[in-house]
Amino acid sequence: MEQVANHLGVSRSTVCRVMNGAPGVKESTRQRVLKAMADLGYRPRGGRLGLESGRMIALVAGEISNPTHSEIAQAVEDVTSTLGGTLILCNTGDSPEKEARYVDLLIRRQVDGIVFISVRTDSGPTLEKVSAAGIPFIICGRMFEDRRYDLVAVDFEMGAYLATSHLAQLGHRRIGYVSGSSYIACSNERLKGYRKALEEFGIEYSEDLTVEGFYTQIGAYRAALQLLSRESRPTAVFAANDLMALGVLQAAHELGLRVPEDLAVVGFDDIPIASLFCIELTTIQHPMYELGALTARLLMEKIERGPDQPWNPQRIILPPKLVIRRTCGASMGGLRKAM
Repeated sequence: MEQVANHLGVSRSTVCRVMNGAPGVKESTRQRVLKAMADLGYRPRGGRLGLESGRMIALVAGEISNPTHSEIAQAVEDVTSTLGGTLILCNTGDSPEKEARYVDLLIRRQVDGIVFISVRTDSGPTLEKVSAAGIPFIICGRMFEDRRYDLVAVDFEMGAYLATSHLAQLGHRRIGYVSGSSYIACSNERLKGYRKALEEFGIEYSEDLTVEGFYTQIGAYRAALQLLSRESRPTAVFAANDLMALGVLQAAHELGLRVPEDLAVVGFDDIPIASLFCIELTTIQHPMYELGALTARLLMEKIERGPDQPWNPQRIILPPKLVIRRTCGASMGGLRKAM
């Protein structure tokens, strides 16, 4: 560090701030320091974050407060720790700018690998940058069209198909859909599954029955208030995740609609709160922990192979499962809890 500082005529603290990605350094100075480090062949002690040993894995999350992301993160940490590594958590809040800043930092820190559960439809340039830097990474829990990259996810289209088909089998013809954010590719997969089920049951798709809830409880609550207040409201709603299903339940309650007598509701994910006695949400089981654990093991295998060994990108898609509880009204129709 001192050699770099002396070479540039700057303080050691300035070099340290650049190495740690800390604020308070001009961009021109930061670039000079990074160039000098490369020219002088300087590497931080231990190569990564000053660590002497062990794999350093980063997990870039879209929104860690989302139960699906937190459970995936827990699984990745468990496996990483068991295999002797350490996990860094980077929460982007689904901001592409924040994701890009984190990636720049992780490249500078020379992490061994990255798990992305933040990928959006516009994340291509960011993933290209990581690939060019030679850092192994896996996309987990979200879809991405570019098949050059490893991906581990659930079959979102099939999950939405199962949920919508179940409601149609119960006799519903006006099935509403609360979608997630359009910039997340798995939102499109869910929509395809929803529309496929409608088509198979001879139900015409109507944009009037589709609203966007942004994968949040409050977003779905506001959208559902509008959807359920319409004169020709749906008799059933499929929400693209359980948080949004909770928002739908809250809106239905405030509008005086009984669940499931007046409105059937199905979610997606099977987060822990979904099975509570006071909720009993029918939903699609999303194997979140399994996804995270599988991703971590796959990433470690990829890292251990090294850049000189051939690696064929893997696309692992796990099957979803329909979990039938109270909110769909199946028990009222005499259907047995199954699948």
